[in-house]
Amino acid sequence: MKSAKSIVFLHLGVILLFGIFIAVGTRFDRDISETLYLPLNTPVLILTTIGQYVPFGAFNFFDGVLFGQVSSYGGFSKKKKTALLVFIAYLSVSTGAIGTGAVTHEECLFAFPAIEQLPRLLTYSLVFVISMLPPFFAGITCGKGGYDKKLTGRLIRVLVFMTAVAYLCGLLKSFFSRPRYRTTLTITEFLPWYKAYDPDMTAKLKSEIFGTTKNAFESFPSGHALMNIAAVSFFPAFAWVFPRLKEHRVALFFAGLVYGLIIMLTRIILGAHFLTDVSFGALIAAVMSLIYQLFEHHKEKSYNDA
Repeated sequence: MKSAKSIVFLHLGVILLFGIFIAVGTRFDRDISETLYLPLNTPVLILTTIGQYVPFGAFNFFDGVLFGQVSSYGGFSKKKKTALLVFIAYLSVSTGAIGTGAVTHEECLFAFPAIEQLPRLLTYSLVFVISMLPPFFAGITCGKGGYDKKLTGRLIRVLVFMTAVAYLCGLLKSFFSRPRYRTTLTITEFLPWYKAYDPDMTAKLKSEIFGTTKNAFESFPSGHALMNIAAVSFFPAFAWVFPRLKEHRVALFFAGLVYGLIIMLTRIILGAHFLTDVSFGALIAAVMSLIYQLFEHHKEKSYNDA
């Protein structure tokens, strides 16, 4: 209970931090990118690829735990349990497919020249089988230790939270058409974040005008930052599954924050985003995470009062 309250207050500090980053980036976006830019840096590319895998891998793990919980529950009819298990398995497969697409994106695995030469379908299939399925099955193993109503509720809430973050990430990308830093070096001019919204000039339309891919104009906001700063909530959620971590939820919060900041930095170094791009993505994730934590804190109080 105490750690839950601490995490709620820590979110306020994180939101303030990203607000400061936005102010700094608004003034120095181009200068910061010019200083940090290291195209196709292998260690940074590996880190940024991990940044796409972790949120989807975590989702599939929690989804697997939920599968194990439902399969252990004896209160459902056979038909209802089968339908629920099929739905959870479908959720894992569909999320894994989206996650595989993110991991093999031209910003991640297919940014490596050697991997880019491999057949797309084969690479996609291997990544899906090797990286997305194991967390799900590991989760099933962890979830079969006996049905826990409180754990099941927590799993559903964290999965809803992570789904909302991923959905918003895709939605926001469709409203803005800011060129990435590396795009400004070869194709078009630098565009401040506050001029990135133009209802008549979508990323797709700009890509057609300049003869490049839509990805070149999808800088704002950063999906990597949005998905990975959410780790300040889904890292502590592992404590629900592993009791030994119960007293370390605040440490998991900070681990998620440091991890998210590292992924944000990789995006600037690779010229994929400006500081304001990653900061806005991170700010949105932090606000959504705060709302989730407030709701979770309310549920914890109701559990304790019951």
